[in-house]
Amino acid sequence: HDTDDSIEEILLSFLPQFYENKAIPSLILTNIEVKEKKLLEKTFSAKENKQITIKKAKAKNELSISKLAEKNAKQALKQKLIQSDTNNNLIESLATKFKLNSSIDLIEVYDNSHIQGSDAIGALICFGNEGFVKKRYRKFNIKNEEIKFFETLETGIEILEETISNMKNKTLSGDVVFKLHDTYGFPFDLTADIAREKQLDIDEERFNECMNQQKQTSKASSSFVSSLPAASGIEETKFLGYENLESDSKVLVIWKDQERIDAAKNKEEIFFACNQTPFYAEAGGQIGDKGKFASQSSTGSILDCKKQGKVYIHKAIVDKGSIKTGDVIKMSVEKEKRSAIAIHHSSTHLVHAALRAVLGDHVQQKGSLVDENKLRFDFSHTKPLTKEEITKIEDIVNKEALKNLEVKTELMKLDDALKSGAMALFGEKYDDDVRVLTMGENSYSVELCGGTHVNRTGDIGFFVITNQSSVASGIRRIEALAGSKSIEHVKKLRDVNLSLQNSLNVSADELQEKVNSLIEENKKLKKSSKSKSAKKSVISSEMHEFGDWKLIVEQVDVEDTKDLRSLADEQKNTNEKLCVVIFTESSNKIALVCGVTKNLTESLSAKEVVSELSNQINGKGGGRSDFAQGAGESDNIKDFVTSIPNSVKSLAK
Repeated sequence: HDTDDSIEEILLSFLPQFYENKAIPSLILTNIEVKEKKLLEKTFSAKENKQITIKKAKAKNELSISKLAEKNAKQALKQKLIQSDTNNNLIESLATKFKLNSSIDLIEVYDNSHIQGSDAIGALICFGNEGFVKKRYRKFNIKNEEIKFFETLETGIEILEETISNMKNKTLSGDVVFKLHDTYGFPFDLTADIAREKQLDIDEERFNECMNQQKQTSKASSSFVSSLPAASGIEETKFLGYENLESDSKVLVIWKDQERIDAAKNKEEIFFACNQTPFYAEAGGQIGDKGKFASQSSTGSILDCKKQGKVYIHKAIVDKGSIKTGDVIKMSVEKEKRSAIAIHHSSTHLVHAALRAVLGDHVQQKGSLVDENKLRFDFSHTKPLTKEEITKIEDIVNKEALKNLEVKTELMKLDDALKSGAMALFGEKYDDDVRVLTMGENSYSVELCGGTHVNRTGDIGFFVITNQSSVASGIRRIEALAGSKSIEHVKKLRDVNLSLQNSLNVSADELQEKVNSLIEENKKLKKSSKSKSAKKSVISSEMHEFGDWKLIVEQVDVEDTKDLRSLADEQKNTNEKLCVVIFTESSNKIALVCGVTKNLTESLSAKEVVSELSNQINGKGGGRSDFAQGAGESDNIKDFVTSIPNSVKSLAK
């Protein structure tokens, strides 16, 4: 299939990999010519659980399997895949068939140890079982989801614990809970569980207020679109903004509060449409233009521009006088803003091409926002960009900008444009006639785009990526600056750098080392401070000896239940072979910890001790073999304390 190699030669080239894994699937004989199938049946003897033993292997071309087996099978497989992808032959066509992004995805499937690469590759090569391959690939994505979820939990728990440690009362702020939910994706129910364990309340009323505010903000952000007046029956607007930033235009319709009106006066906020306009209407991630209008009887500000069908609707406010339908007005786009927007829009095209060059052709644009202050670009990729990858992408864009080549725009039929190799965005709607934008040396970037752009790549100036984040599963986002905004950004960084150098009395070369030193020093001070601040009032303390080890049971009164851990650590440091149980009680609510010295953990687990004691007080707990913590409630503290020694002793091995 799209390759000069026979199916036999391809299979034989992968035999060492299959042999190493001993996992060639039975489906490997699917859809193979009878003659070739017989050859492979001679080569393999399939056994249960997909295990095989090679009895004999002779190929028509006397391919030496033993020599190939000596090579690194994984590298050979990767090279084969990469080569296939480059030549757009076997693996590329199969990847398309199974709706995988590219052969790079196959390599990622192979690289994940929980998936046997030979199964996936074997299935792909033989066109044997689409469901099988898709199941394997789904498993790969599910594993990624699990990893990301646990990373979210870890981040959320760290933030929550830090917040709790700094609290001065027993109520967790609704703003903090909302931030965990909204910014970090930390589930509210999980926050509530942790708060309950820590005997804390949550300001749910404030949390709900924040949630409602977010909903209102979301609605407001789309209010212009939803409030656009109906434009049916209105003449199509001619867009002049590619060549001109000013025009004399005739006002066709004026709206106020969705209703058509004949005229609008001073300070009224309106919508209007004209026969022609230089204002770009928001589309393709690029925001609408802003500017001014003026007539013999009025002046006003144009705040935004959007489209309904092919009618451009301008949102405006009358600053002076009055405007009426039929007026001829002079419309002027704000030049500096348009220029900054064009710089950022052209940058996104080079960024898209650079991302594909650095990360692979699986990268596809998934969204963008281009305005005068920044650019935001969403793309398909499963991992955060490394420092090296970010540098490579920036270098590519800046090198293309420095070449200062002309940005070429050509009007073409859609089919012709696609045949020529121009990139179209998935899900985007295009007219029959499209604009094809070509940028960079040797047509580095060629895309369909109706936006406004720079005349030469040098107009982009300096380009810098300022941030990256995750938008959704498999979707990454970068934010970047170009033109004057990137220069402002670098100046700010320089000012911060100089300020730090002066404050720390070090040179630029010594700054990083000094900061690292201060961070380490701060960590030690915090640790020391926590240890010293663990003030306790001992209510009762007992020691019990069981053979060669001891048990200490203490009831204490502490300001913060987090101090229980440091108290347990102190006890463990002062005894050779010890289990220590420390608890505090308030209003029948109990928080407890258990510490076990390392030399006792083979005989006694702190986790099992806490689990047993927590069950007795209708609570729960968890931890490790050397340290665990739990919480619960009891109406009879005395009975609970009395039961601890026997409970712990019964768990010792």
